[in-house]
Amino acid sequence: MSELTQEIRNQFIVNCHMNFEGVKEAIAQFPEIVNSYNPEIFESALGAAGHVGNRPIALYLLAHGADLELAAAVMLGMKEEARELIAADPSLLKKGGAHHISIGYHAVLSGDQEMVELIWNAGEQEAVQKSLVAAVNTADLNMVQWLLENAADTNVTNFQGKTPLELAQERGLSEIAALLQIS
Repeated sequence: MSELTQEIRNQFIVNCHMNFEGVKEAIAQFPEIVNSYNPEIFESALGAAGHVGNRPIALYLLAHGADLELAAAVMLGMKEEARELIAADPSLLKKGGAHHISIGYHAVLSGDQEMVELIWNAGEQEAVQKSLVAAVNTADLNMVQWLLENAADTNVTNFQGKTPLELAQERGLSEIAALLQIS
């Protein structure tokens, strides 16, 4: 049996973004891998699944013993758990998730307006307003409308420098693009 190195952990974290089979294989070989963390990029295994909105992988990690993180709880729409984590340590709201991506972004990824409002009411209005890219990435027309009604930043860009409007047009999301053009 091979040793669980940081290199193996780092590859596992990469797999936790979108490679479900790779995640399952690694956990079968190294059950303790579920709580892996890469300090160089501020990303845990659960954080990797969380910031891309990969619910199946996040739930699988939790079912196999991953420690619950606020960003993942928020992305998964786990309202009670999110409330408990915030009550225990309000500073988690400012720390964000993997790569320091805001809790507001994770809330928008959830697609759950009640979760977004929970994070908004916890004092993270600016983080929510800067999360329009998440709503476009998930093609969530209702969330885009809610964000625009609540002063979303339409000039925010993703990691590739694209605005929400550019992303919507590129992906053929005509209803969302039309909303963004008139805002």
